[in-house]
Amino acid sequence: MRRDLNEKFPQATFFFLAADSSTQILNFGLSAPIDVQIVGPTGNQDANFAAGQDLAKKMTSIPGAVDVHLAQVNDTPELLVDVDRTAAQDVGLSMRDVGSDLLVSLSGSFQTAPNF
Repeated sequence: MRRDLNEKFPQATFFFLAADSSTQILNFGLSAPIDVQIVGPTGNQDANFAAGQDLAKKMTSIPGAVDVHLAQVNDTPELLVDVDRTAAQDVGLSMRDVGSDLLVSLSGSFQTAPNF
């Protein structure tokens, strides 16, 4: 099933969570019993991501390791907002107001639609 899904839908990411609640509890809520995290300097994100990809590739060669999944997302969309502070102040908005409104407008869980 893993091979077929990856061949038929190469643009999608597939991984399989534990089916029973006992295993999920033993994994402390993580998606897998082994969770590896690579942390490096903020300005070094591309190298950190490359190191994670390399490690994940090596881990797939370990017998019994299935659904090796790199959860780190490196190329996410960004939105640059240039606020005219004078115009905002003229209509009674502080930078805090603008920031809070942007946060509410852009946050949420509807950007992805996982299927179970």
